[in-house]
Amino acid sequence: MSIERAAEVIESLMLEYGFGPDGGAAAKIANALSDAGLLAGGWKDIKDAPERQDVLVLMTHSLGDGEWETIQWVDFLLPDVGWVHYRGRVDIPFPPTAWQPLPLPPAEG
Repeated sequence: MSIERAAEVIESLMLEYGFGPDGGAAAKIANALSDAGLLAGGWKDIKDAPERQDVLVLMTHSLGDGEWETIQWVDFLLPDVGWVHYRGRVDIPFPPTAWQPLPLPPAEG
């Protein structure tokens, strides 16, 4: 869910429960949820990726003739080194362009 969609849902619920116009509170709540990694599918700009923490990253590039490829992998950003797992990989032609927190592990059953 995108931050914008989450804000719409939050605002709708606030109105439904009688809180009146939210004055931007729904957007702030949605951003806080996104920052906490609680909005699934929330790809963020790579420049905002945390350092020293495994995250899911991706990059998309053109294969020519109108074909595109998106590659996703788990990586780790070190300040003076860059993306540790990207370095030296010939199967990933460009550095990552977006990131999101890793999903929660499955619940033990």
